[in-house]
Amino acid sequence: MKKVSSISERLHELLTYFGIRQIDVARKTNLDKAMLNMYFSGKRIPKTQNISKISTAFGVDISWLMGYDVPMFSKESVKSDVYYEYISSLNDKKVQILLEYYEKCTVKEREQLLMYAQFLSNAGNKKEG
Repeated sequence: MKKVSSISERLHELLTYFGIRQIDVARKTNLDKAMLNMYFSGKRIPKTQNISKISTAFGVDISWLMGYDVPMFSKESVKSDVYYEYISSLNDKKVQILLEYYEKCTVKEREQLLMYAQFLSNAGNKKEG
């Protein structure tokens, strides 16, 4: 595995991906806000147990969070996600295929995919109205 980012950069990617703020990370992980701020600014590197708390809270791969060149979500973390389990239970093969494609995407590709889906949704709403 090759390290391609700092933990600080990955934490910022996490915020962008989930559309949240540092305070949301603090609430979800029960980590101190001041300590998290130092992690985000790169002034401190989190202890392994704190990296694990963040990884678990958001279902991201711990190696990704540490800056390694791996997918943001491992199959294990995605498959343990309640939403993924709900979608899988729908027995809709097309949705399951779409999720498999999504799992293989990089963070940037996922953002583009979500923007395209939003575009299609908005285009459909304009036709109906």
